[in-house]
Amino acid sequence: MVDQRKVKWSEASNATLDDLIYDIRIVWAKKDAQRTIYDTLLHTVNHASKLGEQVRRGEYKAVLDELGDIVMWFLTFVGKLQQRVEDRRKTSQEALLFYTPLTLTDLVWNKYPYTCPACFLRVNKKTKKSKPWKRRCDCLLNSSIVEGRTDDEKAGTEKELRDFAKEHEAEKVSKLVELEGMFAFLYGANYETFSLESIAFHLLEEVGEVSDALIRLYSYNLSKTPNPAKFYESRRLHLESEIADVMSWIFAVSIKVKLLYQVYEKLPEGVGLGPFQTAPSPRAPQINLANILWNRYGDKNTGLLYCPTCGKPQCNCKLRFYKTAAATKSLIKG
Repeated sequence: MVDQRKVKWSEASNATLDDLIYDIRIVWAKKDAQRTIYDTLLHTVNHASKLGEQVRRGEYKAVLDELGDIVMWFLTFVGKLQQRVEDRRKTSQEALLFYTPLTLTDLVWNKYPYTCPACFLRVNKKTKKSKPWKRRCDCLLNSSIVEGRTDDEKAGTEKELRDFAKEHEAEKVSKLVELEGMFAFLYGANYETFSLESIAFHLLEEVGEVSDALIRLYSYNLSKTPNPAKFYESRRLHLESEIADVMSWIFAVSIKVKLLYQVYEKLPEGVGLGPFQTAPSPRAPQINLANILWNRYGDKNTGLLYCPTCGKPQCNCKLRFYKTAAATKSLIKG
């Protein structure tokens, strides 16, 4: 793959999620070609659990590092879903089922078209009239209704949201700074109220739901779904919806940590660290998803993404993947 990057550190906030996926493919092209889609999702789960560990410890700088790792692996996972059939066929036959024709920007917009999905369902169900547009979420005041949504209601909302997102295609936000601003607008009251622990757990929950949605693409209970072909498309759309949810809660962690840093910076000298075990760094104004990613995976000399393990602009780490029967036997025998 030709190394023609789309994102530079100085302009990272104006990059799109799709630009990042493009550059990630360049940096880790050789290694990712050997990875299965399960591999990339397992790494995502691993770092989502580690993020929870760092939240528990109060190590918020480490929280930001783990969030950067989550973004990197999850975008790698989505990139795998977007691969051509020929590339997916090289890993496993079921990988042919793991596919989305949409960009990640579109996946997020289809679920969050400047509107909270739960509010969208509740307000539409109540009024049967106008659909909410750029309306701040008030789910905190209706938690019992939100938690009481049935799977059928959620599925119906996903379809209506896609139609609604298409109606507002001209207003679609795509840049990282715009997406972060959109989620801060929609869920600002929630972020102020929820603890970082609660938000981190919700992110882990959503990553788990992506895992479940992936399982449902290749696993069918014939007593409930006697004709799997009728269900595949709806299940694929559900996977796309769950992917959008993960991105929503990734932004939530970033925004919440920034809010906590702002509180810390207002503490009088000598009061202590508040919720922090160690003094937070960097300062609050520097915290956004673009900087979190670049602080973890950005080469300060070139301003481009690179592999921090081997230090190369295109990863040259000495990794070996045991996937063939012969290679596996040699590993087990020692």
